[in-house]
Amino acid sequence: MAYTKDDIYETLDGLIPSSLSCDWDNDGYMIKADGECHGVLLTLDVTAAAVDFAIESGLDCIVSHHPMIFRPLKAVTDEKIIKCVRNGIAVMSFHTRLDARQPGVNDMLASQTGAIGDIEAHGMLRVGEACESDIGRFAAAIKEALGAPDVKYAGNRPVRRAAMVGGSGKDFIPDAIALGCDTLVTGEVGYNAACDAADMGLNIIEAGHYYTERPVLRLLCDLIAENHPGINIEYFDSCPHKHI
Repeated sequence: MAYTKDDIYETLDGLIPSSLSCDWDNDGYMIKADGECHGVLLTLDVTAAAVDFAIESGLDCIVSHHPMIFRPLKAVTDEKIIKCVRNGIAVMSFHTRLDARQPGVNDMLASQTGAIGDIEAHGMLRVGEACESDIGRFAAAIKEALGAPDVKYAGNRPVRRAAMVGGSGKDFIPDAIALGCDTLVTGEVGYNAACDAADMGLNIIEAGHYYTERPVLRLLCDLIAENHPGINIEYFDSCPHKHI
């Protein structure tokens, strides 16, 4: 059965509604393209390399987490946007609405790590009980589960109750403390926030923005495949960082 690019967007827009998006966000249909969909590329970021890969692979629908277009455009000069338009590639991004959705980014992070049980949703935070562990061992288990090349941690409390949020988690430190957590697992919080959190009795584990959000691509794949059986779906690794 043939599906159009609009079919893909309508499915995802129905399952990941814009009512969940933050007011400051810009997500949804980034570039609309008509016609049959010959394949979907899933990527966290719509980078120039991701667009080139889609073109080379004959994939004319890109679905991302981070918006391709975030700030208002005064002129269309971005080469990757021009390439998408010229090649009939539709681009759709599901950002904060996918963060807030259940299941969404943070449920997939908790599931991928397998580090907490009896999971509770508190806004975007996912909170659960952990098997008591030394913070170093707990951080090492997170690193292995996410396939992250390196993980930083701050604090020295035993891990018993942890909160998780993908991406940038600095703003969730007060909430994690208020919820009785001793540990926050996230992508990044920054140096000063990690120092302050540790002083307040909250361990911080920074596993990388990319690696804490990447698990949601599996959810996007499942949503598309379940509603559009037989469609070709491929992944692209858009992580900008190289580790030595």
